[in-house]
Amino acid sequence: MSPIKQTWTCCGVDYPQLIQGAADALMWNGTHPWDHVPGSLMLLEAGGSIGDFDGNAYQPLVPARGLIGAADEDTYRAVLAAMADAPPLRTPNSRCPARRRGARVDAPRAAAPSHEPAS
Repeated sequence: MSPIKQTWTCCGVDYPQLIQGAADALMWNGTHPWDHVPGSLMLLEAGGSIGDFDGNAYQPLVPARGLIGAADEDTYRAVLAAMADAPPLRTPNSRCPARRRGARVDAPRAAAPSHEPAS
C-alpha cells in the first residue's frame, strides 16, 4: 500500500478524485452527513465502497469514529486491516485543523499525471 498523504481540499474534491482513480482510498475523521452523503452516493454508484473505521457500512445518521472510502470492497478491507494496529488518526478533543483533515492512499501508477505544483 502506498504512503498515506493528506487529502486534496475537501470532500467535494476528494470523492471525485477517488472515483477518477487518483487514489485507492480516502480516510476522514469528520463524518458530517453534509460532507459525505453526496460523494458517498457517487462513489457507490461508481462501484466503490464506503464504511466506518469499525467495518460497518456508511449510514449518514449513525455516528462513526471515521470513514474510509475506497475504489472497491477489497481495498476498503485492506485499509481496515492496515489500520488495525495503527495509532488513531486524531486524538480526542484535537482542535488542530491539519489533524481533522482526511488522508489518502494514492494508487500506484507509473504514468499518472501529478496533481502537485511543479517545483
